[in-house]
Amino acid sequence: MGIMVGSFLTNHNKESRFRFLSVLALILLFILSIIPPGNFWIGSARAQQTQIRPYRDTSPWNTLLGPNPPIDPNSSALIAEFGAETLSSDPTQYTYPVYEVNSSTPLKTVYIGGWFSHVVNDDTLWNQGGGSIQVPIPDGAEESAGTDAQIVMWNPETGDEWGFYHASENVNGTWNVTNGYHYNTTFYGVPPDGFASRGAGVPYLAGLIRPWEIDRAHIDHAIAFAYDYPADTYVFPATKSDGLGTFPPDLPEGARLQLDPTLDDTDFDAWGLDEVGKIIAHALQDYGMIVIDNAGRPKIYAEYEGTAGWGGILQSNTVDPIPLSAFRVLALDGPYPGAPPKTEEVTLVSSGEEWLYNETYPQPPSTPEWFEEGFDDSDWLLGWTAFGFGDNESYGTVLNDNNGSYYFRKTFSIDPGLEVISARVKVASDNCARVYLNGVIIDDDLGNDHEFDYWNRVVDVSSGAFQIGANTLAVYVYNTAGSSDAYMDLELEAMFAANFTYLSCGWNLVSIPFIQEDQDLITVLEDIDGYYDAVQWYDPTDSADPWKHYKVGKLSGNDLFYINEKMGFWVHIIQLGETIFVYNGSEPKENQTITLYPGWNMVGYPSLSNYNRTEGLNNLTFGMHVDAIWAYNGKTQKWKKLGESDYFEIGKGYYIHSKEECIWEVPL
Repeated sequence: MGIMVGSFLTNHNKESRFRFLSVLALILLFILSIIPPGNFWIGSARAQQTQIRPYRDTSPWNTLLGPNPPIDPNSSALIAEFGAETLSSDPTQYTYPVYEVNSSTPLKTVYIGGWFSHVVNDDTLWNQGGGSIQVPIPDGAEESAGTDAQIVMWNPETGDEWGFYHASENVNGTWNVTNGYHYNTTFYGVPPDGFASRGAGVPYLAGLIRPWEIDRAHIDHAIAFAYDYPADTYVFPATKSDGLGTFPPDLPEGARLQLDPTLDDTDFDAWGLDEVGKIIAHALQDYGMIVIDNAGRPKIYAEYEGTAGWGGILQSNTVDPIPLSAFRVLALDGPYPGAPPKTEEVTLVSSGEEWLYNETYPQPPSTPEWFEEGFDDSDWLLGWTAFGFGDNESYGTVLNDNNGSYYFRKTFSIDPGLEVISARVKVASDNCARVYLNGVIIDDDLGNDHEFDYWNRVVDVSSGAFQIGANTLAVYVYNTAGSSDAYMDLELEAMFAANFTYLSCGWNLVSIPFIQEDQDLITVLEDIDGYYDAVQWYDPTDSADPWKHYKVGKLSGNDLFYINEKMGFWVHIIQLGETIFVYNGSEPKENQTITLYPGWNMVGYPSLSNYNRTEGLNNLTFGMHVDAIWAYNGKTQKWKKLGESDYFEIGKGYYIHSKEECIWEVPL
């Protein structure tokens, strides 16, 4: 066709050319006019793809590695297990077609044969077994070739992402799938545990090479990798594993591999890589590849040919010249690039605890109300869950049959510095219950008459419902007159941002990232009172006696009495195993400044984020202002000199050697 058109335009006069182009334009307009709304993307050129990198910039998928990330000590042995296998990149089967959708795309009924996961607010997961859902799917959309038969729909405007496994369209336009999910590309890229997706429990767009990235000649994310015998264990960012191997020697899903960053285009030319292969190789150096699935052979994931239109520029053998022996495995025990802050699950209220209760409606009505904080409950009765009567059950407290309803109150406390990330309340009741937290309803089951069960209700609670200090929990149990039984039991669980660090038995070099209003040493370390026996710090401004000490129980001779967020300090732990040290204080709201003096400085790291050496030094330049940074691992009892891509970590203390007096602005 190209030859015919070229010949026509060459051999005919200007008028003929004009007629031809006019007819061609009309044909194109007609084709565009018959494409249904929301379906223009089907078969369109790669230029029509929306060029947005999925997931947050802080996602592990979008985190640069640098030339010297922590390498696993068993990296060589783990890589050797690949043997002579080669890397592949087949876009014609067992990968993901990506269909862009919008508000005009028709909604289709999708019947779920297995499980469907729906993630909201990044960290809340709802799983649906069976049933059907409505999903925008373009007319003419097709699943990928291969028995996995997968498909992705993505709305670039809203970020909504749908993925399905074992997908097939019925003659009436509905779809059948085995498993599926609804996620969002504005999220973190690491769904909650229980996410029904590919082997490692991550969404399909994670790590997928798309044509527009090749067109612009760089890929700015880690690449998804699968091979034929991953282990049945997993590490971050995986949330599960479908592997059948054993670790070691097999890699856990979530393991991150980096192509040797010292290689350059001269090496790639020697391997025989074409330009597309080089683009992928550079991404494997900058971001690495992450084990996410079990496959028939080692492969990286590129968008399915049916929607990508690769046209031969990316084929199964494009990355075949890259030897797997040129990769290295990053540390499997962390720190993991892009990992979020640690969290800790805490049961705030357990079954079997004390409550105050009243067997009649509190009279007279008062301000505050009976379910609010500050209410005078001094004349209420004291009991223990579970409360109830009838049914010959074993109760913590037996209620009187009052021919009516019951009222319960309890307080619990959240320490300063702790942040609730998520929470849930679990309620067992008969007939039904309404639950309040700090005067606000957090669960309402009234109108649902039922026998008690563990649990009748498991309901998510907004983190905003909690407050630092005392919190008031109240429960109204509705019971009909003449009922033969009543029941109330409750548990309240919360996930906290883990404002803590682990301390090992022996010496630990640590710091406190939070601002210390009260810098008294005993107050700062009150959370580990009884678990330590000595603290020391190096003061660079006291040349005559720089080492300051505090020894527990020592009556005289101590000269260290305060600690603040700008100090790194040694603490000696006498408890065997690991001790959790929860920080007091308040989060910094802006960059903190630390004065560095010529020579060695023992400093803290008052930041809310882990940064690599360059980012962490912020306004200072390594080699110009400081020339050495050292950290100490109390668990392994080993020193580590921070390289260019090593990270400052929250909760650690550091020795920094400064070439001059300067101010370090620690990035928030």
